[in-house]
Amino acid sequence: MGSYMKSEEFLQECKTYIKLTEPTASDRAKIAFILTYLKGPAPSAWKRQYIISTFNRMDSFAKFKMCFDAAYGDPNKKSNALTKLECLFQGRCPFEQYLADFLILKAKTGLQEESYLIRELVSGLNE
Repeated sequence: MGSYMKSEEFLQECKTYIKLTEPTASDRAKIAFILTYLKGPAPSAWKRQYIISTFNRMDSFAKFKMCFDAAYGDPNKKSNALTKLECLFQGRCPFEQYLADFLILKAKTGLQEESYLIRELVSGLNE
């Protein structure tokens, strides 16, 4: 799994698939599905350790996600998103793509200050 972004995308893809195919899936089924698709040496080792540590109990999906994020999530998600937001420029991409990228980063930072966000959005636009 490699990077923080890939682990976030992997988990989001799994959650989307489960939601679309089995919207009433139990936490146990969700966890089993995700564990089934964790591949590679490091993820497989984490999976084995997770299964051993939870053998006599069943985590909720929220608890599983916390464990997954602790192992694979970006520990500096907000500050890294803020750095990317401040360095974001439209460049050759269409405005719609620039805006989509900006809104994704905005959501990851948790920022709500409108004047700052507008200033950042406008400063990254092509002239």
